[in-house]
Amino acid sequence: MTTKLEIRHVRLDRQGYTKRGEYYGVGEKLYCTSDFSLSNRDACVRAPSAKAARPALVKLAKDYGKGSFSGAQKRRRRSR
Repeated sequence: MTTKLEIRHVRLDRQGYTKRGEYYGVGEKLYCTSDFSLSNRDACVRAPSAKAARPALVKLAKDYGKGSFSGAQKRRRRSR
């Protein structure tokens, strides 16, 4: 069975946070997919482009099918 992965670029501010306050750190562009059935978790990788991110995200999707996908590590920005 083949599953279509929709890859999206996640915008981060200079400190590595999303608009929702999720922390991913700084580095290369961040690409995510959340097309893992029965799960609301995202798989995210750092890559220079969506095309470059695709193989790693496909591997994560396959690993998830084997029960080894751990999801993205997210931390909320502290309230001040």
